[in-house]
Amino acid sequence: MGCQKPNYFSTAPKTRICDLFGRDYHVYKFEKWMLNPNRRFFIITGPRRVGKTSFLYSTLNELHESKNYQTIVIDVRKVISMNKNYPENLIAQKMTGLLSGKKRFKEIFPFAKITVKLPFIEAAWENKEELSLAEIFDALGETDHTFVIAFDEAQELRYGQNDLRELFASVLDSPELQNIKLIFTGSQVGILEKWLAVDDGDSPLYGRFEKRIHLNRFSPNETIRFLEEGFEQNEFDDYDFDELILAYDGVGGTPGWLIDYANDRLEGYTHRKALKNMIEKAKKNVISEFKQLRKDKKKESNYEKVMRIIAKKVHERGYAKFGEVRSYTKLDDSLLRRLLIKLDDYGYIEQVGHDRYTIFDPIVANVFGDV
Repeated sequence: MGCQKPNYFSTAPKTRICDLFGRDYHVYKFEKWMLNPNRRFFIITGPRRVGKTSFLYSTLNELHESKNYQTIVIDVRKVISMNKNYPENLIAQKMTGLLSGKKRFKEIFPFAKITVKLPFIEAAWENKEELSLAEIFDALGETDHTFVIAFDEAQELRYGQNDLRELFASVLDSPELQNIKLIFTGSQVGILEKWLAVDDGDSPLYGRFEKRIHLNRFSPNETIRFLEEGFEQNEFDDYDFDELILAYDGVGGTPGWLIDYANDRLEGYTHRKALKNMIEKAKKNVISEFKQLRKDKKKESNYEKVMRIIAKKVHERGYAKFGEVRSYTKLDDSLLRRLLIKLDDYGYIEQVGHDRYTIFDPIVANVFGDV
């Protein structure tokens, strides 16, 4: 897809590959896998605000333009916020709505009656009120087009009353549905991995051959290049090299936060004010996430106690030992290990050796180091 004017600093999810910075290797591998008819199960992971959604939309748009792949992206967080127990019902409705805007809708659903009531397009079915998600997959399988169905932040589907992994496994296994590819993305990497459980013999998805893309935060050098090239795209040169270093130190190369900083600079904020705005916004985001882990909203959770001592030790020497965390929190070994595993699953901490834990995200470390 042609791209005349790249824009690294767009605040909306990117839809063009040329607007992605530093992802050439991942784009090449992903598109190569996607073009292979035998590769139909994909997992995309990475920390929060690293650009997974932008990567997803950009590559899928490229595949649609170049290979006529029919693509649908489901924002699972939005679905879960509306129907936590039975998300498959809302997913089916959303897929129907998205498909109804495609030129080949009548080919996919010849038994549908389309009613146009701008700005909406409604579909009615013969002899039933609505189609199930399984029936929609079956209808897609009867066409000669390649369909890519992506579930963004898919780990949230674990809350549903029905195990959707069984349906996904049937899609991957069915000879009639070989034209359907499934993508699952997630920022809570450990949670997503445990839900998909492709290596667990008891999981419906066990043994299915998946391909993986993991997007990392930018390195210091990548951060500097990202900001320099992005500022050049916007014809902005009112910055010093030292300020780019300080921006990296503030958020550790997380693209989403760097874009917020860059746009404040473009709007006329000083480096100091833009950096302060970025860090305060990022901290509020982390604090809000941790409040969701509290059973008693007014009291500090054990998660926060654990994070506080780890952050303190990270500031001192780069990691915390299990014994130090236990001594500070006064929690028994069994409970503490469960909390540490859960925090690792959510992406807040990482184990870096036997009973040693660190926090790679400086925003997270500062939130709890400041407490």
